[in-house]
Amino acid sequence: MPATPPISPPISRTTSAPAAQHDNAVSPLGYSSSQDGVMDTIDPLPPPPAGHQGPTEHTPLLGPLQAGEDHHHDAERISFLSLAFLVQGLGMLYPWNALISNPSFFATYLFSGSRWQHAFENWFAFTYLFANACTTAVTLRPVSAAWDRTRTLVAFAANAGVFVWLVVVAGTVSEDDKAGSGREGRDAGDADWWFALMMVAVSVSGVATAIVQSHLFAVAARAASTSKGGTHTTMMVIGQAVSGVIVCLLQLSLTSSSTSDRTAAIIYFSTSVAVLASCLFIYLPMSHVIFAPTPISGDPTPIIPSSEASSLAVSETDTEELLFGQPLLTAVRHPPPIQQVAGRVALYIMSLFLNFTVTLSLFPALSALIAAPPNSPTSQPAFTALLFLAFNLGDTLGRSLAHPAHMPPRTILGVTLARTLFVPVFLTLFPLTVPANPWIPHVPGHVATWVAVAVMVGMAASSGWVAKVCLAEAPAWATRAGAQEADDVRVEISDDEGVESDVRAMVGRMMTLSMLCGLTAGSAGGFLVVGAATAGGT
Repeated sequence: MPATPPISPPISRTTSAPAAQHDNAVSPLGYSSSQDGVMDTIDPLPPPPAGHQGPTEHTPLLGPLQAGEDHHHDAERISFLSLAFLVQGLGMLYPWNALISNPSFFATYLFSGSRWQHAFENWFAFTYLFANACTTAVTLRPVSAAWDRTRTLVAFAANAGVFVWLVVVAGTVSEDDKAGSGREGRDAGDADWWFALMMVAVSVSGVATAIVQSHLFAVAARAASTSKGGTHTTMMVIGQAVSGVIVCLLQLSLTSSSTSDRTAAIIYFSTSVAVLASCLFIYLPMSHVIFAPTPISGDPTPIIPSSEASSLAVSETDTEELLFGQPLLTAVRHPPPIQQVAGRVALYIMSLFLNFTVTLSLFPALSALIAAPPNSPTSQPAFTALLFLAFNLGDTLGRSLAHPAHMPPRTILGVTLARTLFVPVFLTLFPLTVPANPWIPHVPGHVATWVAVAVMVGMAASSGWVAKVCLAEAPAWATRAGAQEADDVRVEISDDEGVESDVRAMVGRMMTLSMLCGLTAGSAGGFLVVGAATAGGT
């Protein structure tokens, strides 16, 4: 067998080992590592010299308590992180929700009288989601912890910069550009210029949000094996839902007070800057907890960086002997390829994608066309705002509900498929404010306001619940599936937390990408559903 580089311990084919020695098995705990799927064994190094403090590493978020660690301090750290993830979830979606909640500002001041006046909303949504999904796909590639943290900080700053610019725009646009103020609106060339600038701004915001979202979901997924791992993901998805509730309440308040479009835009954009600044302020101490060097208690063997671990590859023949031989003394495992990890959580990926496809096909495009009942005490705009508030409250409720631990992915997929029944319910139960498709049967008469609100809450709550379960359970399920695969070939993986952490982080990014693809498909599906529900695709 060829000799290995001096920096690495020599490789040996261990055929037997006392069970007690398994407790000190070595695994690469680097933030990123190669994905060649090779399993090697290494001989333990000699004990370190006297006075040696032991190795440190960038540990996964909230690793297990070490001997002598302050449990009260750790509980405080968990509480801080739970609150921090809640705020970060709010910050992920609040800016975008605020941007699209005042379309009349853009239609009146920036695009008035131009070809973009009635089409910019679709362009905004497509550009934002496309930039978001593409960036998330790129972030699937593992990077170093330092670069991951740096690009996340840059993304926070870039997104805040976009909304600072929007505050300046809203505060400096001229009333002369407003349609109906003695002119028909902006010149075509001027409107095209503003549209191009907004496309750049929306793209930057989409890319920045994707970087932050992918990073934080991956970080939360790394903790999925700890007692609070699923809590961090749950807090983030609840924060995302709460952002919709806050923006919706703010919209109702501004509408009822007859606030001008320009003033409302300044409020929306300035509060977005405040939220993003708060998220950045919280992330700075949060990142020190996430990437804090932690001693490895009771393990005198230095941790092998993933860059060095990749040099320990053995030949195909040696690998076969190791895999089908007796238990190993010490094991160095590399994360499996992306496609193998995706196969472990394929049902979760499908469920999350289908869940958001169904939800976005019905809300907001079709939901905005539901007519208020004749006996409704509210006007049509107020009724629509009430439905939107009901959706956001239901989404928050669903994401807050508990679920059985280790729920099988087939069960989640079954619930997701059952949610497709909301499509015919919306098409046949609710009358629309526009002429309906005569080929679709409708329930005679108008439904009561409380029925419409109840159905909207049910649809949103089920969507939020499925999203929470998929995002919280998939990372842990991937590592359990990986352990089962290892058991099938009789491989000892008693100390493989580093690789499991990388796998969970990979799954966290995969689920984020699945969510974004579902949102994009649902946005497109909304046009199809509205076209099918209305006469002539109104």
